[in-house]
Amino acid sequence: MSGAESTKKQEYFAKLVNLLETHNKIFVVGVDNVGSNHLQKVRASLRGKAVVLMGKNTMVRKVLRAEAAKNADLEALTALVRGNVGFVFVKDDRPPSVRSSSRRRSEPLPRLESLPPATLPSPPVTPVWSPL
Repeated sequence: MSGAESTKKQEYFAKLVNLLETHNKIFVVGVDNVGSNHLQKVRASLRGKAVVLMGKNTMVRKVLRAEAAKNADLEALTALVRGNVGFVFVKDDRPPSVRSSSRRRSEPLPRLESLPPATLPSPPVTPVWSPL
């Protein structure tokens, strides 16, 4: 591991520990089939009211296990770190903008492989030949 990677990880660990200590509410959000543009719009709408944190699950679990010694409630949070998840850290009660950001949810587009083949009923056709 290079020195730059190590310092980035240490900064991420420090940021996550700081967020865990300073914020009293954490929302775990699933981000499967969420585009980066959509996620950026949600971050912009929450700016100043909440902090959205995405990261590598292994690094998040490592910090949560280390902080679980101070706060036992964080142990339950470790089990939720599976797949594509992010965290929304809030200091106060749930602000209205968090509720409105959940309304931004859009249906994901179906993938080509997931569409069933089209089966159109067609009546049997008997060829009709006209004389030339």
